Amino acid sequence: MNEQLIKFIELCLMDGIVTDKEREVIFRKSKELGVPEDECEIILEGMKYKYNKENSISSNSKIKENIVDKTDDPIVISNPSKSDIDEDFLKTLFFSEKDEKLNLIEEKILELSNHGQKLLSKRDNCELEFQNLFQKKKNLTDNSSSVETESIDKQIYNNDQELIRVKKEMDLVSQEIRDLEKKKEKVCEIYSDTNFKLFFRLFDESTLLYQSPIFDRLLQETKIDNEKQVLNLTRFYKFLVNKERGYGKRIKLCFNKIQEGSLTQKDLDSLLVDKKSIISFSNSFHLMFDSLSNNRMGVYMKIYLELESMGMFNTHFENEVLKNLNHLGKQLDRLNTTLTQVSRDISQTNNYLNLLNLHMYNVNLNLERTNSKLDSIDYSLSDISNSIENGNQNLEMSVDLLQDINRGVGINNLLNSIQTYQNYKINKNTRSLRG
Repeated sequence: MNEQLIKFIELCLMDGIVTDKEREVIFRKSKELGVPEDECEIILEGMKYKYNKENSISSNSKIKENIVDKTDDPIVISNPSKSDIDEDFLKTLFFSEKDEKLNLIEEKILELSNHGQKLLSKRDNCELEFQNLFQKKKNLTDNSSSVETESIDKQIYNNDQELIRVKKEMDLVSQEIRDLEKKKEKVCEIYSDTNFKLFFRLFDESTLLYQSPIFDRLLQETKIDNEKQVLNLTRFYKFLVNKERGYGKRIKLCFNKIQEGSLTQKDLDSLLVDKKSIISFSNSFHLMFDSLSNNRMGVYMKIYLELESMGMFNTHFENEVLKNLNHLGKQLDRLNTTLTQVSRDISQTNNYLNLLNLHMYNVNLNLERTNSKLDSIDYSLSDISNSIENGNQNLEMSVDLLQDINRGVGINNLLNSIQTYQNYKINKNTRSLRG
């Protein structure tokens, strides 16, 4: 069995938890040491089982000692002492992936650079070929055949198309290299000294020995005859199991954020608040269990009342009723919101109806004014009709008068003509006598 691998696994098991990151590093180390993957898996699982068994027994005995000695002490939130973690080991663990990622990026950049050099050489050949073809075309004489001219033109066209394709591919390669350079910068930002400090604090302070398996064992082996109080402790145990699971998920999320470079001090502080909360609840469970075991009901009830106000000991039926009441309350809130909105809509509709009423009133007033004006126009049209009739009568009288005048003018003209003719005759007959 490889002693170096075992020591390495022991370092990873110092906090009792082997994260996905640590597991990956362990298998990478086993590969370097020549240990088969299945053998490494067996060693790791065996050491985890041994660690959990040893720490479960020692923790159980310590818990019983603390319960006996501190049952009358007030409940306080206390952090377990920090483990002595090798900072150099954590640095190796943290920065190992950085080197691996940077090496992969560098290899890709080198591969693209080599491909870019080939493309550059191909571009130069295309440009040289274009000059040669252009010179050939220039050397053609008028006596050259059309077949030869078309062949050179076709070669020039194909060369141009190849040159365009090569330049486009060169642009794509250049863009990909720039993207990889940015990726390198991002990796360096993620695996920085500042993020390592966050990683170290997360690794050092977030560890917590899960107590729920111990609580489960205590409940199974209890000899307390008070069924109701044991039932309360069982509910409390279920609550702690859920709290520990949620805490474990948050630890995993924080380690994922470390890999993304997005973990903040605020995330760590929030996680450690959860940790303190779990420690406080665990202390409460120990004190309640010990109080029942030693018939110290005053201590038990003191803690019970604090936790009962949080709904810790509600039955399934009570929780379902509360859930349904909450659901009903939400539905009533929604109904109230809907009724308020309907009331607003009705009020707005009333405003619209009042406005419509006002418009209808104004329309009626305008119609009355219009009717009055139409009556005036009707009267005016009657006056105009009378005036037209009077005018027609006057016109008829004028026509008759004109006709009379016309007749008179015709008679006068006839009399004047007769008189003129008579004067002409008289003058003609008397001309010899005047002479």
